[in-house]
Amino acid sequence: MEDLNQDEIIGMGISDKSMFRQLVPILKAQEKPFFSFVITLTNHHPFVLDEQYKTLQLAEKEKGTKLGDYLQTVRYTDEAIGQLIEELKAAGLYENTVIALYGDHHGLNCGMEDVQEDMTRFLGRNYDYDEMLKIPLIIHVPGSGIKETIHTTGGQIDFMPTIANIMGISYDETFALGQDLTNAKEGFVAFTSYLFDGSFVKDDVMFEISRERIFEGSRAWRIGTGEELDAALYREEYEKALLYKKTSKEIMQKDLIAEYIKRDPIEISNSESK
Repeated sequence: MEDLNQDEIIGMGISDKSMFRQLVPILKAQEKPFFSFVITLTNHHPFVLDEQYKTLQLAEKEKGTKLGDYLQTVRYTDEAIGQLIEELKAAGLYENTVIALYGDHHGLNCGMEDVQEDMTRFLGRNYDYDEMLKIPLIIHVPGSGIKETIHTTGGQIDFMPTIANIMGISYDETFALGQDLTNAKEGFVAFTSYLFDGSFVKDDVMFEISRERIFEGSRAWRIGTGEELDAALYREEYEKALLYKKTSKEIMQKDLIAEYIKRDPIEISNSESK
C-alpha cells in the first residue's frame, strides 16, 4: 500500500480501479516470470460505495439492504477486473499471464437474519451455512480455449498445487498439504475457522465436530439435501482434518519450510522412504 498513491478510497481502502490501474506498470517492470498476489477491498464488508458508482438497477426490495449494497460492489469489482484485463493487454502482459480469482471467506453472513431472508428470496432456495461456504475459484488462462466447471470441493490449501499444474511448474509434493483440483479424485477441506477443529467437508458431506470438541456427539449431513448421516463413519476424515491443522500450524510457527529447503535432497528422500 505504501507504494501506491491512495488517490481514491472506498470502504476499507484504495479502490479496486485505482489499485489495478497502478498495478499494471508495476507488473510490467518486474523480472519475468513473476508472481503477484493482490487483495481487492471494494467488494468487502461493509460494501460501501459512492453513489456515482452505484449503476446497477436494483429491484425495490433490494434497495437499502445489505444484499443490495453487496450486489453494487460486486458489479463495481467486476468492471474493475474488466479494466485490468484491458490494461494488461495494452501493456503486452495479458497473453502470458494466468489470472486467478478467489475469495478467502463468504460474502454475506447467513447468521444475520435480514441477510438470510433476503438471500433466500433472491436465490429461490434456503441460504444456509452450506450455501454460504460455496466460494468460487476462477482461473483464466488466455489462449487456452478451456471452459470448464470443476465441482470438486477445495480450499485455499489447494491453490498452490492447482496453479503449479496449470503453469507446468514441478514442485516437491512434500511442500504442499493440498491437491491439484483439476485432477483430484475427491475433495476435502479441513475447517480452520467458523467451525471447531476437526470439522471438514468431503465432497458433498459436511462434518461438524461437537460443541465439546470431541468426536462423540458430532454430526454429519449431505450438503444440498440436509440428509443426516452417521457421523461415526467419518473418524478417519476427522483425524485427517486435525492433522492438517496441526501440521500447518507447526510449519508456520516454527518456519519449517525454510528449514526444509536448507536440507540436502538426498537426506530428504531417505527420510521420507523410512
